[in-house]
Amino acid sequence: MRHRFLGLALAWLLVGLGATLAYAQGGNTSAPLTGTVADATGAPVPGANVVVKNEGTGATYQAVSGDKGTFAVPALQAGTYTITVSLSGFKQSVTKGFKILAATAASLQATLEVGGLEETVTVEAAGAPLVQTQSTAISTTVEVGQINNLPVQSRNALDFLAGMPGVSTPGGSRDSIVSGLDQSAINITIDGMSVQDNYLKTTDGFFARLSPRLDAVEEVTMTTAGGGAETSGQGAVQIRFVSRQGTNDYHGSVYEYFRRDSLNANTWFNNRDLPPRGPSSSSTTTACASAAPSASRTSSTAATRRSSS
Repeated sequence: MRHRFLGLALAWLLVGLGATLAYAQGGNTSAPLTGTVADATGAPVPGANVVVKNEGTGATYQAVSGDKGTFAVPALQAGTYTITVSLSGFKQSVTKGFKILAATAASLQATLEVGGLEETVTVEAAGAPLVQTQSTAISTTVEVGQINNLPVQSRNALDFLAGMPGVSTPGGSRDSIVSGLDQSAINITIDGMSVQDNYLKTTDGFFARLSPRLDAVEEVTMTTAGGGAETSGQGAVQIRFVSRQGTNDYHGSVYEYFRRDSLNANTWFNNRDLPPRGPSSSSTTTACASAAPSASRTSSTAATRRSSS
C-alpha cells in the first residue's frame, strides 16, 4: 500500500513538472534560409558549395545545391550574414550584408558567372526585404536602430510595441490588445523563452515578468496572423524579442536621465489659482504662468501682485 501511494505521488509530481515546463516553452526565433543557384542563362547549377557566415560572430553554416539548384539552411539566428557560393568553372559569388530577421524566412538567388574560382563577384545586399514571400505569416519586425532612435517613456521595450500597427491601447501600454483579440491570445518570448505570467494571461497578457530593456534588445518581431506550426497552441499573436549577441568587436551603451522641475510645464493648479490677466498685465505675469511646478501657490500669487503694482 505504501509503495502504491509513493507511485501515485511520483506520477502527480511528474505531471505537475511537465505542465510547468510546458509554460516555459516559447516561440522559435531562428529563421530558415532557402535559395537557388543558377548560371547566367538561368539554368540551375547543382553541386555548388554554399557557405553562410555570421558577420558578427563568425559562425558558419554550409549547404550544397541540389539537382534543381536549390539549397536550404534550416535555422539561422537573427543577424547579418555573408553568403559565398562557389563551384569549379565559375566565379565565386559573394553576397555581403544579407539580413536575417527573427522567425522570418529568407530567400537568396545566386547567379554564377563562367570563370575561375580565383575570380569573385561581390554583391552588397540591400538589407531585409520589404515584402517576405516565403510564408503566409503577417509580421512586423523592428530592428535595433529603430528601437534606439524612437522615443519611449520608459526603458521597457514593450512600451515601444504600443505604437505598432494593429495594437490598440485604451489606457496604459499594459492594457494593449492586438488585432482586437483578447490578451490571452498574446505570447511574449525572449530568445524563445516565455516571459509572461501564464496564470494571469487572460487579464494581463500584455505584460512580461522579465521586462525586455531597450539596451538588451537586438530586434523584435510581432506576428499577428498566419503563424507557423511551431507556434501552435501558444497564441495567435507572437511577440518575439531577440537579445543582443556578443560579437568579435567590443561594444556597449550608456544612458542618462536628466530631470529637473524647472524644465517641466506648470501644474494645472498653479495656473488655475493665478488671477485673470488684465489689460495692464506685464510680461512678468506671463512668465509667472509658466513657472516651475515646484513654486508654491503663495509665491506665484505674490509674484503676480508685485508685477501688477
